[in-house]
Amino acid sequence: VNVVRVGARSRVNNSNGNVDLLDLEGPADVTSSFGSVKATNVAGDLSAKASNGSLTATNVQGNANLEGSFGAIRFSDVKKRVTCTGSNSKVSGVRAGETVTIRTTFGAVDVLDVAGVDIENSNGKIVVRGIRGGAMLTTSFGAIEAYDVRGNVTAVNSNAAVTLHDIGGAVEVRTGFGRVSLTDIHGGAKVTSENAGVSLTDIGGPATVKTSFGTLEATRIRGGLTAENSNGAIRASGIEGPVSARTSFAGVTLDGVRENVDVINQNGSVVVGNSWHWEPIKGDPDGRDVYRGSRSRRRSRPSASRFRKTPDTRSRRGPRSGGSTPRCRSACRDRSAASRFPEKSATAAAS
Repeated sequence: VNVVRVGARSRVNNSNGNVDLLDLEGPADVTSSFGSVKATNVAGDLSAKASNGSLTATNVQGNANLEGSFGAIRFSDVKKRVTCTGSNSKVSGVRAGETVTIRTTFGAVDVLDVAGVDIENSNGKIVVRGIRGGAMLTTSFGAIEAYDVRGNVTAVNSNAAVTLHDIGGAVEVRTGFGRVSLTDIHGGAKVTSENAGVSLTDIGGPATVKTSFGTLEATRIRGGLTAENSNGAIRASGIEGPVSARTSFAGVTLDGVRENVDVINQNGSVVVGNSWHWEPIKGDPDGRDVYRGSRSRRRSRPSASRFRKTPDTRSRRGPRSGGSTPRCRSACRDRSAASRFPEKSATAAAS
């Protein structure tokens, strides 16, 4: 079926054949099966449904509602909203004036240069680029990749990786069994993962990360860092806020932390550079190694019964044992001299 240059609404219902629409002056409704549907230059809204065939919409001046199964769905240059519903369908699109909503299965999704996206997929990859608003991305058994998104991003995945780069807002990631990589995030970041490594670089706000059985790395965080891991190492550097780190059966390495440090580790080493390094706190109920550190300018010495800091700020590998701080040793010498030579102390006090 070929429909060309119609000045009013167009309605087409077809089976076992292709449908081509071209230069329509009004809206169009198309239903077809066992054949492709192609609509080009539609002045109004477009509603198109194709089963067992591909579906293509180009240069639609209104909204585009596209539904297909067992065939690819493609759109380009839609002035308003785009809604795509697919089954066993690959979906791709470029340039839409309003939000793009996609629901599909068993097919990759690739979207470029649209106002915003809301995508749910399963058993398929999601790639979005050049998004002028926010992005909500959900899939499984397929990677999620988002580049150059100006708003916030929420990514939910399982059994595949998540990669976010150059995000203008905050990000939240929930996944498992797939590596998470976040770079150049202008807002804060929250990651909940398991059985996978997590890497954060150049985060514009505070970061909260929870994972297991994978290395957790954080570099240049313009805020605080809360990192919780198990059976995996934690490595962090260039943190502008406080750090709270928890892990087990692996090491913790911190460098360039500007504010307080709080580390709990079990069966693993702790290395802290460029920040105070405290000895283990006594009496932890779980029997773990607990460290407290501070970069504050306060000169009062903490209670020696709870923790003890090293004499300098160079990197130290914990736990360390024995000895007191220089301030403590100096005070002890003064008290010892006073007890052995009381007359000298009295003379010095009088003078």
